[in-house]
Amino acid sequence: MNELTEVQIIEQHGQPAFAVIPWDEFEAIEPTLKRHRALRDGIPHAVVERIALEDVHPVRAWREHLGMEQSAVAARAGMKQPALALGCRWQNPRGYAHQISQGHGPDYRTDRSERLIRGRSA
Repeated sequence: MNELTEVQIIEQHGQPAFAVIPWDEFEAIEPTLKRHRALRDGIPHAVVERIALEDVHPVRAWREHLGMEQSAVAARAGMKQPALALGCRWQNPRGYAHQISQGHGPDYRTDRSERLIRGRSA
């Protein structure tokens, strides 16, 4: 069906309520609608929860929320998949700070660290 179809406006109480458009036009604007909704609605709770409570990298949390593979995200970002994977090997700073507060993490008082701080090689 290649004939041009006009947009149909449906009114309720004399006011425009709905617009019916051809399917191919809807498919063309759907990605823009999704981005607009995401900006309007803010960050989904599921994404925030993964980042804050599960120490998941923000890119990974969004990627999984959107159901995208690493290769698809990398392609859209103009990079290669291994580079994206390497960049996502990140621990949430909140999780790292918690580890340090519990006595885990690097010991900056070691002899090697002290020599590095004073500017001498290890």
